Amino acid sequence: MLLLHNTSLINKIISETNLKSDELLLIIYQTNGSCIKCFYQPTYLIEDVMKRVNFKNKIKFLSFVYCDREKELKIFRKKYNWKHYILRDDGNVFKVLKIDKKSILTVMNPTGEIIFNITDIDNKSENGKLLDVLNQELENLKK
Repeated sequence: MLLLHNTSLINKIISETNLKSDELLLIIYQTNGSCIKCFYQPTYLIEDVMKRVNFKNKIKFLSFVYCDREKELKIFRKKYNWKHYILRDDGNVFKVLKIDKKSILTVMNPTGEIIFNITDIDNKSENGKLLDVLNQELENLKK
């Protein structure tokens, strides 16, 4: 399935995750052949941030997995014990979302706007900014 424009993909993301008006979505990008380090780096970042963020129950997680078949999503889910939302990346997600191809983690608000994007997982200042963005945005959504 080729998602040709931004609105279709964003609507699908919001629908599939049942993203509510007071929630944020953290999206990671993976391949089924990712090395273990490539999978766990964003996962550890998420775990670290979740220890320190306010309103933990207002954040949902989605993994876009670059693959050809739905069956591969099942393999990914089992291989990495992924218990969150998962969608297939047909190779166009970065282009459609208008984000860098090196993106590792993206934060999306309930209207489908990309409010933060990380391309360098080892950049500690980016990790700190992520926590700030999450806390600030969640506070704003609460109002």
